[in-house]
Amino acid sequence: MAFVGALACSLLLTPAVRALAVRVGAMDEPGEGKVHEKPVPYLGGVSVYLALLVGAALGGAVGRAWGLLSAGASVLVLGLYDDLRGCPPKVKLFLLFVVSTVVVLAGLRPQTIRNPFGGILDLGDMAWPLAVLWLVSSSSSLNLVDGLDGLAGGVVSVASGFTWACALVWGGKVPASLAAALAGASLGFLRYNFPPARIFMGDAGALSSGFVLGGIWLMVGPEGSSGLPVGVVVLGLPMVDILAAVLRRSTSGRSVFSPDLEHVHHRLLRAGLSPRGAVLFLYAVCIFLGIYGLVAARLGSGPMEAMGPVGVISAAALLSVRRRDV
Repeated sequence: MAFVGALACSLLLTPAVRALAVRVGAMDEPGEGKVHEKPVPYLGGVSVYLALLVGAALGGAVGRAWGLLSAGASVLVLGLYDDLRGCPPKVKLFLLFVVSTVVVLAGLRPQTIRNPFGGILDLGDMAWPLAVLWLVSSSSSLNLVDGLDGLAGGVVSVASGFTWACALVWGGKVPASLAAALAGASLGFLRYNFPPARIFMGDAGALSSGFVLGGIWLMVGPEGSSGLPVGVVVLGLPMVDILAAVLRRSTSGRSVFSPDLEHVHHRLLRAGLSPRGAVLFLYAVCIFLGIYGLVAARLGSGPMEAMGPVGVISAAALLSVRRRDV
């Protein structure tokens, strides 16, 4: 019910939101680093989040996840302000930390985490800063990866689907309903966002979707603990991209907020892939990572789960090398 309701709502709402965006002039103009040649409306995140709420309500998850959904709505508003008026990156990051800290201190944090090498690890005083960092990273990483038509929407759809599957393996009804609703909402939006895109989700959609998806992974796990190491793998593509960007910029003496054309999708385009080909290739990467994470969740703690985050970090280190240095 959560998936079907969110999917139907997203399919119905997205054209209406697109018409509204055109009417108010919320258009993404072509420019450097962009692949679209005509202005495209970019308020799609509104339809995605509204559809998510409808799906979560149908799945019976709103009552037990109101804190996460309320915080996600705050992130949506922050993204909308950035889309419409512009928000300095440092201010946006600070506000993300504020919202994340509030929801974590309100209780959205795992006190224990499944140790990839076996057993359960008590996080102690590290529980809340780790949860805050994870939420900020998951939301920011989805925003950074949103560089090609259909890419962020597809990443969220695939990652949410495998998050739902992992939640079923571990028996988490509420996170499973939330993940199913997010998968339906983003998949319905992808109907209009797949290249050539007729609407973008904008910062509002990327930030809020990443935030909610990260929050789900703070709720899901075996035996009441968090399965966050598996979440790192399922969200491996955006996590690799943001880690590589931070390493690349900081080691070259540049601000981590300074944009560049060295993201994964930029490199694929320079390698000769078409925008659609690059998106499909990255979908395949996400599916592979999702299958890897699901198998690790099913098998339990062991070498496969332990090597997942190590592989993500290693890939980020390799991609942090700038093109002129290779």
